Amino acid sequence: MKTPLIHMQKKEIVALGLELAAPLELTWSCYSGSEVACGVCESCVLRLRAFEQAGTKDPIAYAKRGETRPQAGETSQEGAA
Repeated sequence: MKTPLIHMQKKEIVALGLELAAPLELTWSCYSGSEVACGVCESCVLRLRAFEQAGTKDPIAYAKRGETRPQAGETSQEGAA
């Protein structure tokens, strides 16, 4: 099994996706199970922060935009976009 993104920071994954014109509007990170991303679960917050750090707006809809400031003890390697 190959995992080419495993050692990349989320903002780097977003930047690469933009460079490759990947359909980031079709990607999903939310844990809520709703039709619209919640914007407040850990995965949504990390995703929103990655797009912010990459200098672009996340193209998916959110029920609520969560807090995107770094949290104590958080790593930059958590999850994928």
